[in-house]
Amino acid sequence: METATAESTGLRPLLDQLREVVPVNVLGAGWAARPTEPVSLTEFSGTRTESLSGLRIDRGRGIGGRALALRKPVKVRDYTTASNLPRDYTRAVSAEGLHAMYALPISVLDGPTGLVYGAFRTEVEISDRLVAATAAVVRRFEFECSVHVAARRQVEELRARAERLTCGPRAPEAAAGRLRELYADLRHLCATADDSPLRDRLEDVLNDVERRFGSRSSPVPRLARREIDVLAQVAAGHSAAHAAVRLGLAPSTVKAYLRSAYRKLGVHNRVQAVAAARALDVVL
Repeated sequence: METATAESTGLRPLLDQLREVVPVNVLGAGWAARPTEPVSLTEFSGTRTESLSGLRIDRGRGIGGRALALRKPVKVRDYTTASNLPRDYTRAVSAEGLHAMYALPISVLDGPTGLVYGAFRTEVEISDRLVAATAAVVRRFEFECSVHVAARRQVEELRARAERLTCGPRAPEAAAGRLRELYADLRHLCATADDSPLRDRLEDVLNDVERRFGSRSSPVPRLARREIDVLAQVAAGHSAAHAAVRLGLAPSTVKAYLRSAYRKLGVHNRVQAVAAARALDVVL
């Protein structure tokens, strides 16, 4: 199974946000498939030709390659007349009619894996203020990408474990414990995710896991979704107050769900509730 990477996150939202903030003529961006591979430029705003489309930026080559290698912005007053820049890049830039340019690396979980460019069709001095404004937008985008990539990776890990594990009395306790931790983390992500498609995907995966591991041939107490959510947090070692924060609920609401779960499970405290839920193969 392929691991989720930043490359699967679209760059169009970044360019749209930058277009509202920075007064450049052209914007461009791209991802590398892996941190050690070249960045391929795929998204643009304001271009007139296809000369930059698909251009592969190697680390250390051109201002973009230097930005990747140095992990900081790099700028040039006129790309077409600057010395020590690769000819193939210079031809592509000249064909688009660009002069002043700057580049910033995009760093997600695995380090610098993307680039964003800003460019003018005239020779001008790129101000530090302009670069800082661009960097502020890029930092917010990096954070959002990191959250999404981490969530997708957790989804993939949970789905993979759901394929391998039989979470019952004979399951290895360490594996079952890790599954419970992942379940609690994904419940937290699902409760706090702002991205509707991501939240829907998390719900699908969690429902799939519950179908796989929550079924028994004999009748069991029927726990509500939020009761399971709260018990998942408790089983992972979180206090009621911390569980409330992770699930976006009031502490009093969390305690109410716990009391309801106690009644259904016929127990009197959290330890007994978690033990009973595990014994009943409720996924926690």
